[in-house]
Amino acid sequence: MGQVDILSAEERRRLLVESNDSACEVPERSLAELFEEQAARTPDAVAVVFEGSEVSYAELNGRANRLAHYLMGQGSGPSSWWGWPCPGPSRWWSRSWAS
Repeated sequence: MGQVDILSAEERRRLLVESNDSACEVPERSLAELFEEQAARTPDAVAVVFEGSEVSYAELNGRANRLAHYLMGQGSGPSSWWGWPCPGPSRWWSRSWAS
């Protein structure tokens, strides 16, 4: 049964080549840079929603930047590891972006 062709050559090509074409352009910027650009474009838009709490892009970006500067002042850098408990999801996001 596996030897029986049920698709024509054109159908097979369309299925394997055209339908499977998932190539896309990937920006040559970091996720942090893309986030900063989004925050600049839509500062008042909601970036995070969790259990009725909303945080805008501007607020989240500000929190992440303050934390990043604090960590750098403590000697942290790109290869540093750090961790602490996160009492709420919006704080988790701020800490994630600060890295």
